Amino acid sequence: MIAALGELAIQHRLGLEVYRRAQVYHQAGAIQGATREGRTLRARCKGTAPEPYRVWATLDERGVVVANCSCPVGAAGRCKHVGALLLAWKDHPEQFQDHWGVALDPLGSHAHAPALRELADAYPELASLMAPRSLVVQSNQNPTEVFQAACRELMGHGPTSYEVLRRLIAVRAAAERALLEQHLERAAWVYEGLLQALLERPGELVEGGLLAGLSISCVQGLGRCLRAEGTIRGRSERIKALFLAFRSGADGGGLPLGTTAGEILHRLLREEERAQVCRWLEAAMATAQEGVRQIYGGLWTQLETGRATEEWLLAIARRSGRIVDVIDRLLRMGRTDEACAEARRVAPEEAVAASRCFQAHGQSAAAIAVLEAVPADKRPVEVLDELAKRLEAHGDLRRAMTWAMEALRLAPTITRYREVKRLGQKGNQWASLKLAIEAWLLGAQEEAMLASVYLEEGFLVEAISLAERSRNLEVKEAVAKVCEGQFPKEALNLYRQVVEMLVAERGPEGYLQARGKLQAMRRLHKQVGEGPSWTKVSARFRGKFPLRKAG
Repeated sequence: MIAALGELAIQHRLGLEVYRRAQVYHQAGAIQGATREGRTLRARCKGTAPEPYRVWATLDERGVVVANCSCPVGAAGRCKHVGALLLAWKDHPEQFQDHWGVALDPLGSHAHAPALRELADAYPELASLMAPRSLVVQSNQNPTEVFQAACRELMGHGPTSYEVLRRLIAVRAAAERALLEQHLERAAWVYEGLLQALLERPGELVEGGLLAGLSISCVQGLGRCLRAEGTIRGRSERIKALFLAFRSGADGGGLPLGTTAGEILHRLLREEERAQVCRWLEAAMATAQEGVRQIYGGLWTQLETGRATEEWLLAIARRSGRIVDVIDRLLRMGRTDEACAEARRVAPEEAVAASRCFQAHGQSAAAIAVLEAVPADKRPVEVLDELAKRLEAHGDLRRAMTWAMEALRLAPTITRYREVKRLGQKGNQWASLKLAIEAWLLGAQEEAMLASVYLEEGFLVEAISLAERSRNLEVKEAVAKVCEGQFPKEALNLYRQVVEMLVAERGPEGYLQARGKLQAMRRLHKQVGEGPSWTKVSARFRGKFPLRKAG
Protein backbone atom coordinates (compact mmCIF):
# COMPACT_ATOMS: atom_id res chain seq x y z
CA MET A 1 0.00 0.00 0.00
CA ILE A 2 1.29 3.47 -0.87
CA ALA A 3 0.22 6.91 0.28
CA ALA A 4 -2.34 9.17 -1.38
CA LEU A 5 -0.33 12.38 -1.05
CA GLY A 6 -1.90 15.73 -0.23
CA GLU A 7 -0.69 19.20 -1.21
CA LEU A 8 0.61 20.01 2.29
CA ALA A 9 2.72 16.87 2.39
CA ILE A 10 4.29 17.67 -0.98
CA GLN A 11 4.83 21.31 -0.01
CA HIS A 12 6.44 20.26 3.28
CA ARG A 13 8.87 18.00 1.43
CA LEU A 14 9.89 20.53 -1.23
CA GLY A 15 9.60 23.89 0.49
CA LEU A 16 7.25 26.64 -0.66
CA GLU A 17 9.39 28.10 -3.47
CA VAL A 18 10.23 24.76 -5.12
CA TYR A 19 6.62 23.63 -4.66
CA ARG A 20 5.35 26.63 -6.67
CA ARG A 21 7.78 25.83 -9.50
CA ALA A 22 6.63 22.20 -9.40
CA GLN A 23 3.02 23.36 -9.79
CA VAL A 24 3.96 25.23 -12.97
CA TYR A 25 5.61 22.12 -14.43
CA HIS A 26 2.68 19.92 -13.45
CA GLN A 27 0.08 22.25 -14.95
CA ALA A 28 2.12 22.49 -18.17
CA GLY A 29 1.99 18.68 -18.55
CA ALA A 30 5.74 18.19 -18.11
CA ILE A 31 5.34 14.65 -16.72
CA GLN A 32 5.46 12.04 -19.50
CA GLY A 33 5.38 8.23 -19.63
CA ALA A 34 4.31 7.82 -16.00
CA THR A 35 4.38 4.23 -14.68
CA ARG A 36 4.08 2.54 -11.31
CA GLU A 37 6.27 -0.40 -10.28
CA GLY A 38 4.89 -1.57 -6.98
CA ARG A 39 5.59 1.28 -4.57
CA THR A 40 7.77 3.18 -7.04
CA LEU A 41 6.54 5.92 -9.39
CA ARG A 42 8.62 6.60 -12.52
CA ALA A 43 8.33 9.15 -15.32
CA ARG A 44 10.18 11.55 -17.60
CA CYS A 45 9.87 15.26 -16.84
CA LYS A 46 10.37 17.82 -19.61
CA GLY A 47 12.62 20.56 -18.30
CA THR A 48 15.13 23.06 -19.69
CA ALA A 49 17.54 20.38 -20.95
CA PRO A 50 17.12 18.97 -24.50
CA GLU A 51 16.32 15.52 -23.10
CA PRO A 52 13.64 14.97 -20.43
CA TYR A 53 14.89 14.25 -16.93
CA ARG A 54 14.40 10.77 -15.45
CA VAL A 55 12.50 11.05 -12.18
CA TRP A 56 11.26 8.49 -9.66
CA ALA A 57 9.94 8.26 -6.12
CA THR A 58 9.28 5.30 -3.82
CA LEU A 59 6.36 5.69 -1.39
CA ASP A 60 4.96 3.76 1.53
CA GLU A 61 1.77 4.21 3.54
CA ARG A 62 3.24 7.27 5.29
CA GLY A 63 4.60 9.17 2.30
CA VAL A 64 7.81 9.47 0.27
CA VAL A 65 10.58 7.08 1.33
CA VAL A 66 13.17 8.10 -1.26
CA ALA A 67 13.18 9.99 -4.55
CA ASN A 68 15.64 11.00 -7.24
CA CYS A 69 15.92 13.03 -10.43
CA SER A 70 18.61 13.10 -13.13
CA CYS A 71 18.70 16.90 -13.08
CA PRO A 72 21.79 18.63 -11.56
CA VAL A 73 20.09 19.19 -8.17
CA GLY A 74 17.87 16.10 -8.09
CA ALA A 75 20.01 13.65 -6.12
CA ALA A 76 18.12 14.34 -2.87
CA GLY A 77 14.75 14.03 -4.58
CA ARG A 78 13.54 17.50 -3.57
CA CYS A 79 13.62 19.30 -6.92
CA LYS A 80 10.69 20.74 -8.91
CA HIS A 81 10.71 17.74 -11.27
CA VAL A 82 10.12 15.31 -8.39
CA GLY A 83 7.46 17.74 -7.17
CA ALA A 84 5.73 17.60 -10.54
CA LEU A 85 5.77 13.79 -10.39
CA LEU A 86 4.20 13.78 -6.92
CA LEU A 87 1.55 16.32 -7.97
CA ALA A 88 0.72 14.18 -11.01
CA TRP A 89 0.27 11.17 -8.72
CA LYS A 90 -1.94 13.23 -6.37
CA ASP A 91 -4.23 14.51 -9.13
CA HIS A 92 -4.24 11.67 -11.68
CA PRO A 93 -3.09 8.34 -10.18
CA GLU A 94 -5.07 6.49 -12.86
CA GLN A 95 -2.64 7.80 -15.51
CA PHE A 96 0.27 5.87 -13.99
CA GLN A 97 0.41 2.67 -16.04
CA ASP A 98 0.96 -0.56 -14.14
CA HIS A 99 4.45 -1.63 -15.21
CA TRP A 100 3.74 -5.21 -14.23
CA GLY A 101 0.53 -5.30 -16.21
CA VAL A 102 2.63 -4.83 -19.34
CA ALA A 103 5.71 -6.75 -18.27
CA LEU A 104 3.83 -9.86 -17.22
CA ASP A 105 1.63 -10.00 -20.32
CA PRO A 106 3.60 -13.01 -21.67
CA LEU A 107 2.15 -15.03 -18.76
CA GLY A 108 -1.32 -14.55 -20.17
CA SER A 109 -3.76 -16.84 -18.40
CA HIS A 110 -0.98 -18.79 -16.69
CA ALA A 111 -2.29 -20.30 -13.46
CA HIS A 112 0.40 -18.64 -11.38
CA ALA A 113 0.18 -15.21 -13.01
CA PRO A 114 -1.76 -13.57 -10.14
CA ALA A 115 0.78 -14.72 -7.58
CA LEU A 116 3.67 -13.59 -9.74
CA ARG A 117 2.06 -10.21 -10.27
CA GLU A 118 1.60 -9.86 -6.53
CA LEU A 119 5.21 -10.82 -5.90
CA ALA A 120 6.44 -8.38 -8.54
CA ASP A 121 4.25 -5.63 -7.11
CA ALA A 122 5.63 -6.24 -3.62
CA TYR A 123 9.27 -6.34 -4.74
CA PRO A 124 10.09 -3.61 -7.26
CA GLU A 125 13.75 -4.73 -7.39
CA LEU A 126 12.56 -7.40 -9.83
CA ALA A 127 11.74 -4.74 -12.43
CA SER A 128 14.88 -5.40 -14.43
CA LEU A 129 13.92 -9.06 -14.74
CA MET A 130 10.38 -8.52 -15.91
CA ALA A 131 11.16 -6.23 -18.84
CA PRO A 132 8.71 -6.65 -21.74
CA ARG A 133 9.91 -8.55 -24.82
CA SER A 134 12.84 -10.09 -22.93
CA LEU A 135 10.90 -12.61 -20.86
CA VAL A 136 9.22 -15.25 -23.00
CA VAL A 137 7.07 -17.64 -20.96
CA GLN A 138 5.36 -20.79 -22.19
CA SER A 139 1.89 -21.63 -20.93
CA ASN A 140 3.06 -24.81 -19.20
CA GLN A 141 5.95 -23.23 -17.29
CA ASN A 142 5.89 -23.18 -13.50
CA PRO A 143 6.95 -20.08 -11.55
CA THR A 144 10.44 -21.46 -10.90
CA GLU A 145 11.00 -21.73 -14.66
CA VAL A 146 9.74 -18.19 -15.10
CA PHE A 147 12.29 -16.80 -12.68
CA GLN A 148 15.01 -19.03 -14.11
CA ALA A 149 14.30 -17.66 -17.59
CA ALA A 150 14.29 -14.11 -16.27
CA CYS A 151 17.60 -14.54 -14.46
CA ARG A 152 19.13 -16.21 -17.50
CA GLU A 153 18.06 -13.24 -19.61
CA LEU A 154 19.53 -10.87 -17.07
CA MET A 155 22.86 -12.70 -16.97
CA GLY A 156 23.31 -12.59 -20.75
CA HIS A 157 26.01 -14.56 -22.53
CA GLY A 158 29.28 -13.00 -21.38
CA PRO A 159 31.09 -13.22 -18.04
CA THR A 160 29.07 -11.92 -15.10
CA SER A 161 29.71 -8.24 -14.40
CA TYR A 162 29.38 -6.58 -11.01
CA GLU A 163 26.29 -4.75 -12.26
CA VAL A 164 24.64 -8.07 -13.15
CA LEU A 165 25.71 -9.48 -9.78
CA ARG A 166 24.10 -6.50 -8.05
CA ARG A 167 20.81 -7.19 -9.83
CA LEU A 168 20.98 -10.90 -9.01
CA ILE A 169 21.48 -9.98 -5.37
CA ALA A 170 18.33 -7.88 -5.62
CA VAL A 171 16.48 -10.96 -6.85
CA ARG A 172 17.73 -12.92 -3.86
CA ALA A 173 16.60 -10.04 -1.62
CA ALA A 174 13.08 -10.47 -2.99
CA ALA A 175 13.13 -14.13 -1.99
CA GLU A 176 14.44 -13.27 1.46
CA ARG A 177 11.71 -10.71 1.97
CA ALA A 178 9.04 -13.21 0.92
CA LEU A 179 10.50 -15.72 3.36
CA LEU A 180 10.50 -13.14 6.14
CA GLU A 181 6.82 -12.50 5.46
CA GLN A 182 6.12 -16.26 5.57
CA HIS A 183 5.31 -16.53 1.85
CA LEU A 184 7.29 -19.78 1.68
CA GLU A 185 6.19 -20.94 -1.76
CA ARG A 186 6.94 -17.59 -3.35
CA ALA A 187 10.35 -17.41 -1.69
CA ALA A 188 11.15 -20.91 -2.94
CA TRP A 189 10.15 -20.03 -6.52
CA VAL A 190 12.64 -17.20 -6.62
CA TYR A 191 15.43 -19.08 -4.81
CA GLU A 192 15.05 -22.09 -7.10
CA GLY A 193 14.76 -20.06 -10.29
CA LEU A 194 17.84 -18.00 -9.44
CA LEU A 195 19.78 -21.08 -8.36
CA GLN A 196 18.96 -23.01 -11.53
CA ALA A 197 20.13 -20.07 -13.63
CA LEU A 198 23.36 -19.91 -11.62
CA LEU A 199 23.94 -23.65 -12.10
CA GLU A 200 24.23 -22.99 -15.83
CA ARG A 201 27.54 -21.24 -15.02
CA PRO A 202 29.52 -23.79 -12.98
CA GLY A 203 32.80 -22.09 -13.81
CA GLU A 204 31.75 -19.06 -11.75
CA LEU A 205 30.48 -21.14 -8.81
CA VAL A 206 33.89 -22.45 -7.70
CA GLU A 207 35.28 -21.22 -4.40
CA GLY A 208 36.32 -17.61 -4.92
CA GLY A 209 34.18 -17.30 -8.07
CA LEU A 210 31.99 -14.25 -8.51
CA LEU A 211 28.75 -16.22 -8.13
CA ALA A 212 29.86 -18.75 -5.49
CA GLY A 213 28.56 -16.85 -2.47
CA LEU A 214 25.26 -16.07 -4.19
CA SER A 215 24.68 -19.74 -5.04
CA ILE A 216 25.39 -20.78 -1.44
CA SER A 217 22.98 -18.18 -0.09
CA CYS A 218 20.24 -19.52 -2.42
CA VAL A 219 20.82 -23.02 -1.08
CA GLN A 220 20.69 -21.70 2.48
CA GLY A 221 17.45 -19.89 1.65
CA LEU A 222 15.92 -23.14 0.39
CA GLY A 223 17.05 -24.75 3.62
CA ARG A 224 15.18 -22.10 5.60
CA CYS A 225 12.09 -22.75 3.45
CA LEU A 226 12.39 -26.48 4.16
CA ARG A 227 12.72 -25.87 7.90
CA ALA A 228 9.57 -23.72 7.90
CA GLU A 229 7.56 -25.78 5.39
CA GLY A 230 4.73 -27.76 6.93
CA THR A 231 3.04 -29.51 4.00
CA ILE A 232 4.45 -32.74 2.61
CA ARG A 233 4.18 -31.43 -0.95
CA GLY A 234 6.06 -28.25 -0.08
CA ARG A 235 8.83 -30.17 1.66
CA SER A 236 9.10 -32.57 -1.26
CA GLU A 237 9.68 -29.73 -3.72
CA ARG A 238 12.33 -28.14 -1.50
CA ILE A 239 14.12 -31.46 -1.00
CA LYS A 240 14.25 -32.05 -4.76
CA ALA A 241 15.76 -28.59 -5.29
CA LEU A 242 18.35 -29.13 -2.57
CA PHE A 243 19.26 -32.55 -3.94
CA LEU A 244 19.72 -31.02 -7.39
CA ALA A 245 22.07 -28.45 -5.86
CA PHE A 246 23.98 -31.22 -4.06
CA ARG A 247 24.35 -33.28 -7.24
CA SER A 248 25.36 -30.24 -9.30
CA GLY A 249 28.01 -29.39 -6.72
CA ALA A 250 29.33 -32.95 -6.70
CA ASP A 251 29.30 -33.29 -10.49
CA GLY A 252 31.07 -29.94 -10.75
CA GLY A 253 34.06 -31.26 -8.83
CA GLY A 254 32.99 -30.37 -5.31
CA LEU A 255 31.45 -26.90 -5.69
CA PRO A 256 30.81 -25.17 -2.32
CA LEU A 257 27.05 -24.99 -2.91
CA GLY A 258 26.95 -28.81 -3.04
CA THR A 259 28.62 -29.12 0.35
CA THR A 260 26.12 -26.66 1.83
CA ALA A 261 23.16 -28.50 0.29
CA GLY A 262 24.41 -31.82 1.67
CA GLU A 263 24.76 -30.39 5.17
CA ILE A 264 21.20 -29.02 5.05
CA LEU A 265 19.76 -32.34 3.85
CA HIS A 266 21.61 -34.24 6.57
CA ARG A 267 20.36 -31.85 9.25
CA LEU A 268 16.72 -31.31 8.24
CA LEU A 269 15.40 -34.50 6.64
CA ARG A 270 12.77 -36.58 8.39
CA GLU A 271 13.03 -40.36 8.59
CA GLU A 272 10.98 -41.18 5.49
CA GLU A 273 12.67 -38.34 3.57
CA ARG A 274 16.11 -39.75 4.41
CA ALA A 275 15.09 -43.07 2.89
CA GLN A 276 13.97 -41.34 -0.32
CA VAL A 277 17.17 -39.33 -0.70
CA CYS A 278 19.23 -42.47 -0.04
CA ARG A 279 17.43 -44.17 -2.93
CA TRP A 280 18.25 -41.19 -5.16
CA LEU A 281 21.89 -41.39 -4.11
CA GLU A 282 22.06 -45.11 -4.81
CA ALA A 283 20.64 -44.60 -8.29
CA ALA A 284 22.93 -41.65 -9.04
CA MET A 285 26.01 -43.54 -7.88
CA ALA A 286 25.50 -46.24 -10.53
CA THR A 287 26.64 -43.91 -13.35
CA ALA A 288 28.90 -41.49 -11.45
CA GLN A 289 32.67 -41.21 -11.85
CA GLU A 290 34.95 -42.27 -9.01
CA GLY A 291 35.49 -38.88 -7.37
CA VAL A 292 31.79 -38.02 -7.60
CA ARG A 293 30.84 -41.45 -6.19
CA GLN A 294 32.88 -40.66 -3.11
CA ILE A 295 30.95 -37.42 -2.54
CA TYR A 296 27.63 -39.25 -2.99
CA GLY A 297 28.81 -41.96 -0.61
CA GLY A 298 29.70 -39.39 2.03
CA LEU A 299 26.15 -38.02 2.18
CA TRP A 300 24.65 -41.50 1.91
CA THR A 301 26.69 -42.62 4.92
CA GLN A 302 25.64 -39.57 6.92
CA LEU A 303 21.96 -40.19 6.19
CA GLU A 304 22.18 -43.90 7.04
CA THR A 305 24.25 -43.56 10.23
CA GLY A 306 22.12 -44.36 13.24
CA ARG A 307 19.50 -46.22 11.20
CA ALA A 308 21.56 -48.90 9.41
CA THR A 309 23.86 -51.76 10.46
CA GLU A 310 27.67 -51.54 10.37
CA GLU A 311 27.66 -54.11 7.55
CA TRP A 312 25.40 -51.89 5.42
CA LEU A 313 27.52 -48.80 6.15
CA LEU A 314 30.61 -50.82 5.17
CA ALA A 315 28.90 -51.82 1.93
CA ILE A 316 28.13 -48.15 1.14
CA ALA A 317 31.76 -47.21 1.77
CA ARG A 318 32.98 -49.96 -0.57
CA ARG A 319 30.50 -49.07 -3.32
CA SER A 320 31.43 -45.40 -3.19
CA GLY A 321 35.20 -46.04 -3.15
CA ARG A 322 35.70 -44.31 0.22
CA ILE A 323 38.68 -46.38 1.36
CA VAL A 324 39.23 -44.45 4.59
CA ASP A 325 35.59 -45.06 5.54
CA VAL A 326 36.07 -48.76 4.76
CA ILE A 327 39.08 -48.86 7.08
CA ASP A 328 37.17 -47.06 9.82
CA ARG A 329 34.18 -49.44 9.57
CA LEU A 330 36.42 -52.51 9.62
CA LEU A 331 38.27 -51.26 12.70
CA ARG A 332 34.96 -50.54 14.43
CA MET A 333 34.01 -54.15 13.76
CA GLY A 334 37.33 -55.47 15.07
CA ARG A 335 38.52 -56.68 11.66
CA THR A 336 42.03 -55.20 11.89
CA ASP A 337 43.72 -57.51 9.36
CA GLU A 338 41.17 -56.56 6.69
CA ALA A 339 41.67 -52.89 7.54
CA CYS A 340 45.44 -53.21 7.08
CA ALA A 341 44.88 -54.94 3.73
CA GLU A 342 42.62 -52.09 2.60
CA ALA A 343 45.25 -49.57 3.73
CA ARG A 344 47.58 -50.88 1.04
CA ARG A 345 45.17 -49.46 -1.55
CA VAL A 346 45.10 -45.95 -0.04
CA ALA A 347 46.06 -43.14 -2.42
CA PRO A 348 48.98 -40.92 -1.29
CA GLU A 349 46.69 -37.94 -0.68
CA GLU A 350 44.50 -40.07 1.64
CA ALA A 351 47.36 -41.59 3.63
CA VAL A 352 47.22 -39.03 6.45
CA ALA A 353 43.47 -39.55 6.96
CA ALA A 354 43.94 -43.34 6.95
CA SER A 355 46.81 -43.07 9.44
CA ARG A 356 44.74 -40.97 11.81
CA CYS A 357 41.94 -43.51 11.52
CA PHE A 358 44.26 -46.29 12.74
CA GLN A 359 45.60 -44.01 15.48
CA ALA A 360 42.06 -43.23 16.68
CA HIS A 361 41.48 -46.96 17.12
CA GLY A 362 44.70 -47.43 19.09
CA GLN A 363 46.69 -48.98 16.23
CA SER A 364 49.86 -46.83 16.42
CA ALA A 365 52.17 -49.21 14.55
CA ALA A 366 49.66 -49.53 11.70
CA ALA A 367 49.25 -45.73 11.62
CA ILE A 368 53.00 -45.36 11.02
CA ALA A 369 53.09 -48.21 8.50
CA VAL A 370 50.42 -46.55 6.32
CA LEU A 371 52.53 -43.40 6.06
CA GLU A 372 55.82 -45.21 5.43
CA ALA A 373 54.21 -47.28 2.67
CA VAL A 374 53.63 -44.22 0.48
CA PRO A 375 56.20 -44.31 -2.37
CA ALA A 376 58.95 -41.69 -1.93
CA ASP A 377 58.33 -40.16 -5.38
CA LYS A 378 54.61 -39.70 -4.61
CA ARG A 379 54.84 -38.66 -0.97
CA PRO A 380 53.02 -35.38 -0.19
CA VAL A 381 54.77 -33.16 2.35
CA GLU A 382 51.78 -33.56 4.69
CA VAL A 383 52.65 -37.26 4.93
CA LEU A 384 56.15 -36.33 6.12
CA ASP A 385 54.74 -33.91 8.70
CA GLU A 386 52.37 -36.55 10.03
CA LEU A 387 55.07 -39.23 10.03
CA ALA A 388 57.37 -37.06 12.14
CA LYS A 389 54.52 -36.47 14.60
CA ARG A 390 53.62 -40.19 14.81
CA LEU A 391 57.24 -41.30 15.27
CA GLU A 392 57.82 -38.77 18.04
CA ALA A 393 54.69 -39.98 19.83
CA HIS A 394 55.95 -43.56 19.34
CA GLY A 395 59.24 -42.61 21.02
CA ASP A 396 61.45 -42.75 17.92
CA LEU A 397 62.89 -39.22 18.08
CA ARG A 398 65.78 -39.87 15.69
CA ARG A 399 63.54 -40.97 12.81
CA ALA A 400 61.07 -38.20 13.64
CA MET A 401 63.82 -35.60 13.12
CA THR A 402 64.83 -37.28 9.86
CA TRP A 403 61.33 -36.94 8.42
CA ALA A 404 60.87 -33.43 9.80
CA MET A 405 64.09 -32.38 8.04
CA GLU A 406 62.88 -34.01 4.82
CA ALA A 407 59.60 -32.07 5.07
CA LEU A 408 61.56 -28.83 5.56
CA ARG A 409 63.66 -29.51 2.46
CA LEU A 410 60.60 -30.42 0.37
CA ALA A 411 58.51 -27.38 1.40
CA PRO A 412 60.50 -24.90 3.53
CA THR A 413 58.36 -22.80 5.86
CA ILE A 414 59.12 -21.11 9.15
CA THR A 415 56.59 -23.42 10.86
CA ARG A 416 58.51 -26.50 9.72
CA TYR A 417 61.78 -24.85 10.76
CA ARG A 418 60.38 -24.36 14.26
CA GLU A 419 59.31 -28.00 14.38
CA VAL A 420 62.81 -29.20 13.42
CA LYS A 421 64.28 -26.86 16.01
CA ARG A 422 61.95 -28.21 18.70
CA LEU A 423 62.84 -31.82 17.88
CA GLY A 424 66.56 -30.97 17.65
CA GLN A 425 66.56 -29.30 21.04
CA LYS A 426 64.63 -32.22 22.49
CA GLY A 427 67.29 -34.62 21.18
CA ASN A 428 70.26 -32.33 22.00
CA GLN A 429 71.21 -32.08 18.33
CA TRP A 430 70.10 -28.56 17.49
CA ALA A 431 73.58 -27.01 17.23
CA SER A 432 74.63 -29.27 14.37
CA LEU A 433 71.19 -29.23 12.74
CA LYS A 434 71.13 -25.43 12.68
CA LEU A 435 74.42 -25.24 10.79
CA ALA A 436 73.27 -27.90 8.35
CA ILE A 437 70.03 -26.04 7.66
CA GLU A 438 71.82 -22.73 7.07
CA ALA A 439 74.33 -24.36 4.72
CA TRP A 440 71.54 -26.06 2.80
CA LEU A 441 69.52 -22.85 2.46
CA LEU A 442 72.57 -20.97 1.20
CA GLY A 443 73.41 -23.68 -1.31
CA ALA A 444 69.82 -23.97 -2.51
CA GLN A 445 69.52 -20.15 -2.83
CA GLU A 446 66.41 -20.17 -0.64
CA GLU A 447 66.81 -16.48 0.18
CA ALA A 448 63.29 -15.88 1.48
CA MET A 449 63.46 -18.85 3.84
CA LEU A 450 66.99 -17.98 5.00
CA ALA A 451 65.90 -14.41 5.74
CA SER A 452 62.98 -15.77 7.76
CA VAL A 453 65.35 -18.00 9.72
CA TYR A 454 67.74 -15.10 10.46
CA LEU A 455 64.82 -12.96 11.66
CA GLU A 456 63.42 -15.85 13.70
CA GLU A 457 66.75 -16.30 15.48
CA GLY A 458 67.35 -12.56 15.92
CA PHE A 459 70.38 -12.49 13.59
CA LEU A 460 69.54 -9.03 12.24
CA VAL A 461 73.02 -8.19 10.93
CA GLU A 462 73.06 -11.37 8.85
CA ALA A 463 69.49 -10.67 7.67
CA ILE A 464 70.42 -7.15 6.57
CA SER A 465 73.49 -8.39 4.70
CA LEU A 466 71.42 -11.01 2.91
CA ALA A 467 68.67 -8.51 2.02
CA GLU A 468 71.12 -5.96 0.63
CA ARG A 469 72.51 -8.59 -1.77
CA SER A 470 69.14 -10.05 -2.71
CA ARG A 471 67.07 -9.13 -5.75
CA ASN A 472 63.94 -10.37 -3.95
CA LEU A 473 61.61 -7.47 -3.10
CA GLU A 474 59.77 -9.46 -0.43
CA VAL A 475 63.04 -10.31 1.35
CA LYS A 476 64.16 -6.68 1.39
CA GLU A 477 60.82 -5.42 2.69
CA ALA A 478 60.45 -8.13 5.36
CA VAL A 479 63.92 -7.46 6.74
CA ALA A 480 63.42 -3.67 6.62
CA LYS A 481 60.20 -3.90 8.68
CA VAL A 482 61.84 -5.97 11.43
CA CYS A 483 65.00 -3.85 11.53
CA GLU A 484 63.36 -0.40 11.71
CA GLY A 485 63.81 -0.09 15.48
CA GLN A 486 67.41 -1.29 15.93
CA PHE A 487 68.86 -0.45 12.52
CA PRO A 488 66.91 2.52 11.08
CA LYS A 489 69.63 3.54 8.59
CA GLU A 490 69.85 0.06 7.13
CA ALA A 491 66.05 -0.24 7.03
CA LEU A 492 65.84 3.13 5.24
CA ASN A 493 68.34 1.93 2.66
CA LEU A 494 66.40 -1.31 2.09
CA TYR A 495 63.14 0.58 1.63
CA ARG A 496 64.86 2.86 -0.88
CA GLN A 497 66.01 -0.20 -2.86
CA VAL A 498 62.51 -1.63 -2.80
CA VAL A 499 60.95 1.60 -4.08
CA GLU A 500 63.52 2.02 -6.85
CA MET A 501 63.04 -1.58 -7.99
CA LEU A 502 59.26 -1.24 -7.97
CA VAL A 503 59.27 1.93 -10.04
CA ALA A 504 61.98 0.74 -12.44
CA GLU A 505 60.26 -2.60 -13.09
CA ARG A 506 56.56 -1.66 -12.94
CA GLY A 507 56.35 2.00 -13.89
CA PRO A 508 53.27 3.94 -12.70
CA GLU A 509 51.85 0.82 -11.01
CA GLY A 510 55.10 0.59 -9.05
CA TYR A 511 54.55 4.07 -7.65
CA LEU A 512 51.18 3.03 -6.29
CA GLN A 513 52.63 -0.12 -4.74
CA ALA A 514 55.50 1.87 -3.25
CA ARG A 515 53.29 4.37 -1.44
CA GLY A 516 53.54 2.65 1.95
CA LYS A 517 57.30 2.21 1.61
CA LEU A 518 57.74 5.91 0.88
CA GLN A 519 55.85 6.73 4.07
CA ALA A 520 58.16 4.41 6.00
CA MET A 521 61.18 6.07 4.37
CA ARG A 522 59.95 9.49 5.40
CA ARG A 523 59.41 8.34 8.99
CA LEU A 524 62.86 6.72 9.19
CA HIS A 525 64.57 9.70 7.54
CA LYS A 526 63.13 11.92 10.26
CA GLN A 527 64.20 9.42 12.93
CA VAL A 528 67.79 9.25 11.66
CA GLY A 529 68.01 13.04 11.39
CA GLU A 530 71.05 13.09 9.14
CA GLY A 531 71.75 14.33 5.64
CA PRO A 532 69.55 16.65 3.56
CA SER A 533 65.90 17.22 4.36
CA TRP A 534 63.23 14.79 3.21
CA THR A 535 62.00 17.45 0.77
CA LYS A 536 65.36 17.40 -1.04
CA VAL A 537 65.54 13.60 -0.97
CA SER A 538 62.05 13.22 -2.41
CA ALA A 539 62.77 15.91 -5.03
CA ARG A 540 65.85 13.99 -6.20
CA PHE A 541 63.77 10.86 -6.33
CA ARG A 542 61.10 12.56 -8.46
CA GLY A 543 63.80 13.75 -10.79
CA LYS A 544 65.19 10.25 -11.16
CA PHE A 545 61.76 8.65 -11.59
CA PRO A 546 59.47 11.35 -13.08
CA LEU A 547 56.52 9.07 -13.87
CA ARG A 548 54.46 10.12 -10.85
CA LYS A 549 54.81 12.33 -7.82
CA ALA A 550 56.60 10.27 -5.17
CA GLY A 551 56.58 12.29 -1.99
